[in-house]
Amino acid sequence: MRIVVFAALALLAACGGRTPAVPEDPPSPDTIACRAEARNSPDRARIMQQWTPGNSINEARVTQELQTAERRIFLDCMRRRGAIPQSGGVESPR
Repeated sequence: MRIVVFAALALLAACGGRTPAVPEDPPSPDTIACRAEARNSPDRARIMQQWTPGNSINEARVTQELQTAERRIFLDCMRRRGAIPQSGGVESPR
């Protein structure tokens, strides 16, 4: 029975729903600049100093902090440049 299941899974994987790749628009100059700002920010460097290779709990926490910080820095940069609208409503205090 297991052989049949594995054979079916292998067949499904081989026939997988491959769709043609859709070409993406090239990133805008604002996007490129803001990604660079996020990568080179002091906040990112500070978070990376906490990285402890081999400690999976630390790696997961630092990775999450990096993603959060980089996204915040990127979006703040895009707003400053006028590439995305300012967020409306009530913002949380910083």
